Amino acid sequence: MKFPVKVSSQDSIIFSCIGYKSQAISINDALNQSSLVITLSESVVELKEVVIKPVTIRQLLDSIVRRNYTAFNSPMKLNGYYREFVFTNAKCNEYSDALFEYYYDNSLKKGGQVKIDASRCEKAVRKNEKNQNFEAFVDSKANPDKLFDFAMLAGMLNQFFSDKQLDDYKYSIEGNNLNRDLLITISPKPVSDKAYKLQFITSDDLMLRSYKLEIPDGLLKNAKERSIMGIHGKITAFLIEARYGVSNNGIYPEYFKIIKDVKIYGKFLGTVLDQITAQKSEFIVTQINTKNVTPFPKNEIYKKGNICDNGIAINTALLKDYNFIPQTKKDSLAISSITKDIAAN
Repeated sequence: MKFPVKVSSQDSIIFSCIGYKSQAISINDALNQSSLVITLSESVVELKEVVIKPVTIRQLLDSIVRRNYTAFNSPMKLNGYYREFVFTNAKCNEYSDALFEYYYDNSLKKGGQVKIDASRCEKAVRKNEKNQNFEAFVDSKANPDKLFDFAMLAGMLNQFFSDKQLDDYKYSIEGNNLNRDLLITISPKPVSDKAYKLQFITSDDLMLRSYKLEIPDGLLKNAKERSIMGIHGKITAFLIEARYGVSNNGIYPEYFKIIKDVKIYGKFLGTVLDQITAQKSEFIVTQINTKNVTPFPKNEIYKKGNICDNGIAINTALLKDYNFIPQTKKDSLAISSITKDIAAN
């Protein structure tokens, strides 16, 4: 070891290592020895007791909401296509389409704004002449602004996972070492009468990739039945599904779907009811804009009601060019049925 030319008698050398106590020796003592062996003693530090507790479901949900509240592109304007079916006893009563715009800014107190650019509804009403079985016409009252509220996550959680219900649920988190995504599952405890199961797929920092809320077949028995004046309603299927895209270091709802089937039965004023009412709504985003976007004028904002009463009517042939959502077999049958009814009239 070489020392600087100017060395003071007060100078010393300090030997240190993580986990050991440091030791100092004066340079004069070191120079007066032909060989020098330095032995460091271990440094033991007693830590206070640490208790690790799992987060509660409320804390977990709050963490996901906070992360995605900042992760959603804001402000942003989305363009896309909306579609809705209403089936009664497997027959399509209403088929709605719309080209929409959606404005979102996380500073808005009431969520986003929906604007319907163009829309189209087809209706088919069939009556049973014998009146022994009644097939009701269902006016869908499409409400895509609520769907977007669900797609932005907070609205769905407020409706289906209120604080009063969370004690009846448990959660699990599974990791994927390949893409670092997390599968978070929230499901009812065995002794609970709750019916919903919620799954998130997020990045390891809880940014949303997708979520799915459903009533699995095994939990349908827990779905509460509603009755009024001899008529009973029971949910037989329920699903909310959302996927998210990434743009400009943020996320946006790329695709969204709600499916709800209800069995209605009973007897009222001599009419026997025994039918399944199935509703399916979905939208897909085709374009996102995050530059120089502004809210819609008040007179252009969609208000709750029938989607066909908003925007400009658009004919069937033209709207087919904008249909970006792949059709299922059931959808195709419904469209075919409506087309035949229109041709007959």
